[in-house]
Amino acid sequence: MATRRFKKGFTLIELTLVMAFMSILMLSILYMTIHAGKLYTKGLTNKSMNQVGREVFDVMKRDIASADSSQVVRKDELGSGDLKSGRFCTGTISYVWNTAPLLNSPVSQKIKSNGVPVTFRRVIDPAGSLCQESGVSGLYPMNISSLQSTELLSNDGRSFAIYTMEIKAVASDNAKNGLYSVKMVLGTNEPSTTTKNATQGFQCEPPTAETANFDYCTVAEFYTILRTGGEI
Repeated sequence: MATRRFKKGFTLIELTLVMAFMSILMLSILYMTIHAGKLYTKGLTNKSMNQVGREVFDVMKRDIASADSSQVVRKDELGSGDLKSGRFCTGTISYVWNTAPLLNSPVSQKIKSNGVPVTFRRVIDPAGSLCQESGVSGLYPMNISSLQSTELLSNDGRSFAIYTMEIKAVASDNAKNGLYSVKMVLGTNEPSTTTKNATQGFQCEPPTAETANFDYCTVAEFYTILRTGGEI
């Protein structure tokens, strides 16, 4: 007499459910890995910019500490709208810059060194000539090729630029001592990846924007007080 033996196993429905579960699990792991990678990249960008901002202010503090307030010359930025170039002179060291919107525009009137637009340059300028108008043209120098200079906004291959820079005199008790406030909006320098909000100022384009590069974009405001005649 023949005996039937039944072997227990997975039904087709059970196999389908298991495969669906595994697929969802793998997709979830993949999504979390990609998201973690984006957060890591964003964090590195923010860290690099914060480091650059601190280094810029450290250099400026040392330079202006050795100057007298009578030597300091602040000039209004030149240009229109956000397309501006600026300069700040201490009598021995001068700073010149082009804003990020100006750097990324076709406008030719930029401060240059050897024909290349500067981003934010520290210039050895003993006569403070960069803040002096030409007696012939009445214009400020726009070419610093003849002066020794150093670019301050470069770090780990990332490109940063100034979006706005405000330098104001806060107090001065004599020709030597003075206080100056500096507010600098610094960010990554990549065309079309930032936008300007009427209330919040410059910020990165949202991830949904067509030109956004949100993982590598960052914009932040830095503020400090500089003192002539000694460290603050």
